Amino acid sequence: VPHGGGLKITPGSPEEATLRSWIDYLATNTKPDDRFLLGQRKFEARPVLRRLTHAQYNNTVRDLLGDDSRVADQFPAEDFVGGYRNQFQSQSISPLLAEAYSAAAEKLARSAFRGGDTHGLIPCKTRDAACRQKFLRSFGAKAFRRPLLDTEVARYEKLFLTQKDFLAAAQLTLEAMLQSPAFLMRTENGAEPAWRPYETASRLSYALLNTMPDAELLRAASLLEKPDPVVLDHIGDAYEKLGKTTEAVIYWQKAHGLDPKNPALAQKIDQHSSKVAKQPEPQP
Repeated sequence: VPHGGGLKITPGSPEEATLRSWIDYLATNTKPDDRFLLGQRKFEARPVLRRLTHAQYNNTVRDLLGDDSRVADQFPAEDFVGGYRNQFQSQSISPLLAEAYSAAAEKLARSAFRGGDTHGLIPCKTRDAACRQKFLRSFGAKAFRRPLLDTEVARYEKLFLTQKDFLAAAQLTLEAMLQSPAFLMRTENGAEPAWRPYETASRLSYALLNTMPDAELLRAASLLEKPDPVVLDHIGDAYEKLGKTTEAVIYWQKAHGLDPKNPALAQKIDQHSSKVAKQPEPQP
């Protein structure tokens, strides 16, 4: 076929014969299942730790605390890498930024409880041990975008008990949580398998809305602690619509592993595996 690049391989030449032989080999010796497994091994998602961008910090604080003061606008300027501010390779926390996080957390916590619990952050009225536990777990799950470990609850409870007044204790604990890496950073494909659904919820929410996942999305993530092939299939569909074919195929493969007799899943993987093979390895 004539094209603007000129003649690359002369018809009937040894080079053409070699190329045709290689194409015939691939066509006859590569089964669909082999392509799926190859794609799954090569494109298996890697662990990534991302810091919230300043815009994401502002939006998250707004949705978490009802505070629209945009404190992150006063943070040290973010670096542009490849034209973007959210490249995880460059998202370190400098001493100056850490100091800004500390000052912002103190200001936000003080504002959150100015005049009492006016933002409804404490989910009960009893102000006893049970209410303390409920506050730590419920607010902590929103702030960290996943359930707290028992060791984390115990650590924050110890801090909470350093204050005699319940609201003062809640303010101090909130200030500490806002400086935690679990709030300032978000993981993707981390070491804790039970958190994977919550990581996915956060990734989708920050990709689409640039803010924390809402209560409904976190509830959906909690249902995924026991994997459901239907939900995994829908997550794959969502990634496919975002143009993230590699991630879509990974989730369809997970769904297919739980529901291997589903022909629709096999068809999706088959249709998109060639697209994945052509893509460079994804940079999360």
